[in-house]
Amino acid sequence: MSKKILIVDDDLESLKLIGLMLQRRGYEIIVAQDGSQALEKAEIEDPELVILDVMMPGMDGYEVCRQLRASSTLAHLPVIMFTAKTLVGDKVAGFQAGADDYLTKPIHPAELVSHVEALLQRSEQALAEARQTPRARTIGIIGAKGGVGTSTLAVNLAVAAAQYKEGQEDAIQVNVVELRTGLGSVALLLGHPLEKDVAALAAYNPDSMNPKTLESQIVSHSSGVHYLPAPLQPDSSQGYLTAGHVDAMLNCMDANADFLFLDLGSLLDEATRHALMRCDVVVLVVEPEHLCLKLAKALLDELDAFDAPPSDVRVVSIERREPGGAYAKAHIESILGQRLDHIITYAPDIARQAVEAGDPIVLLQHDSTIARQLCELSRALIA
Repeated sequence: MSKKILIVDDDLESLKLIGLMLQRRGYEIIVAQDGSQALEKAEIEDPELVILDVMMPGMDGYEVCRQLRASSTLAHLPVIMFTAKTLVGDKVAGFQAGADDYLTKPIHPAELVSHVEALLQRSEQALAEARQTPRARTIGIIGAKGGVGTSTLAVNLAVAAAQYKEGQEDAIQVNVVELRTGLGSVALLLGHPLEKDVAALAAYNPDSMNPKTLESQIVSHSSGVHYLPAPLQPDSSQGYLTAGHVDAMLNCMDANADFLFLDLGSLLDEATRHALMRCDVVVLVVEPEHLCLKLAKALLDELDAFDAPPSDVRVVSIERREPGGAYAKAHIESILGQRLDHIITYAPDIARQAVEAGDPIVLLQHDSTIARQLCELSRALIA
């Protein structure tokens, strides 16, 4: 099958000329005459490469390129800026917007084709390498409502995974991301002052984020866990996390880890939705009481409605009441329409001691019932 190339130019003669050059080499050509049409056709037609003119009315080529790079589905597209603008500053602006190559009009057909073929080859090679690069097993933890203990669970599961060495020749690398821009508690649960946070990354253009960007915000814990915490207070001046931010962060965080735990809170915003679609396992945290279970059922229905629903969703109940004072396992499963995978017996005294000491439960009270239950769940998730 011939490769599709999207050509974007408001000049009809340029469209015809460039299209003819490439059609003669066997490429399938798609055309757009303005920025919004280009973005729409890129989404619908799924081209392998975009040739983009800079000078267009309304949305110029720079902005089109920036929007492509900010899209979770289109960011991978190779882009050639093809324009009559020849100043060095114009080329720099094109590369800063995310272009992979920059050509000036007029151009010899053989030169244009050689640039197109070289960029397509580099793109195919990069995709092949990405498929071969092992990804961390990503485990997302989301609460049916606020206050069910999502962060406590995420921290303890991650620390338990990092400490688990049975059958392992080398230490396990575990990373944690608290994926929200406020109301964070992971740093406090790990006994660290909140000097860095994930919200600072919202101010970055996702295209400019790289491992060095993230290194400045990552915190290391003595257990071996590395994490990106959320701030205590939301700060809207720093912006919000988008799907592009999620991809950039998780691509960096899972590249050097065996396991990646995501604390997703209880809000289904754009960032959380996108993160859920990247998870190998989703852990839904509930309490065995009527309101929480109804909210959990609604969340499960919402996950099922995703274009690509999570394939492995496990329900964990945090039992806070005296035995017999909450719904039985069978009743919980009848409300949710799904199997209840684990029950964690909440221990308020131990939980309070852990928070005050800044130590996870699985380290502070490793022989307690709740610590054993958390370790059992962690091993089931990383298996």
